[in-house]
Amino acid sequence: MEEYRTMKYFCERCNYGTEFLKDFNKHMRTKKHLANTNINTVIKPTFLCECGKQYKHHSSLYNHKKSCKVVTELYNIQSAEVITPTHNEVQKQEEPKDTPQLDLTVMASILKENNDFKSMLLEHSNHMKQVQMENNELQKQLIDVIKQQKAVTNTTHNTNNITNNNQSFNLNFFLNEQCKDAMNIDDFIQSLELEMSDIEETGRLGYVQGISRIFMNRLNELDMYTRPLHCTDLKRETLYIKEHDRWQKDNDNKDRLKCIVERVAGKNYDLLPEWQEKNPSHLVTSTPECEQFMEIACNVLGGGNEKETNKFQNQIMRNVLKEVTLEKF
Repeated sequence: MEEYRTMKYFCERCNYGTEFLKDFNKHMRTKKHLANTNINTVIKPTFLCECGKQYKHHSSLYNHKKSCKVVTELYNIQSAEVITPTHNEVQKQEEPKDTPQLDLTVMASILKENNDFKSMLLEHSNHMKQVQMENNELQKQLIDVIKQQKAVTNTTHNTNNITNNNQSFNLNFFLNEQCKDAMNIDDFIQSLELEMSDIEETGRLGYVQGISRIFMNRLNELDMYTRPLHCTDLKRETLYIKEHDRWQKDNDNKDRLKCIVERVAGKNYDLLPEWQEKNPSHLVTSTPECEQFMEIACNVLGGGNEKETNKFQNQIMRNVLKEVTLEKF
């Protein structure tokens, strides 16, 4: 498959190439690549002195030889005598010695590719943070636009009537009076104290159920009047969000709710480096930790492409809307 080597993105360990970064990133999360980049043993070189002492580092051996009596005596003997090697000795010197250089080269290559994979995960994390910063800036711009609108327009959009069994209540009164002490959505997200079990459950349940589970657990800790989200019409997916001490209606595309889902998923993803540190055996193939790591790595990032990612986001948002839908009075 030499033609793969000429492509823009090429994985030597799996002999896989592609012209598209998103396809290459998807390959980096496959079980085949993760299995190829794991190692069981590491061969450490040993540096041996003529006196019999062994050292892990060449610098340590070099410092030792400066004061080693055996090395000094051998040097004096070699300086005093001129030894002419025989024909057999010359042949032996020319014969290649068996050394672990090949194995060390292979292991170094494996370690490099494993570090490249970790670097990719770190780069994705930084990208998520950058996206979050851009979303925060967009929210500020939306707030400025809303403030410039006429008061009568705000009143029209923030006041609705919900009717059930010939009884009605004023939505504006419910949100601004009965739910005036509700949490802001930013405070809600910051209050999420995720644990290792959350990212492990995401690996076991999948991206949609894992992120939905995090939402449900925190929402169930709050009563109806302190929640930062209220859905008044599940069929039309009408959602109100408390943000900057004000209740605001999300647009038809549910852009704010999408941003909230991404932020929660980002907090879950940030647990991955800590999980790897606490489970060093995930680098060893045929171990439970290795299998669990591959499950987490495949599910914590969401979809493999834009279409699948949007599908997963819509499923999570639907689960959240069901949880915060108001019961009609």
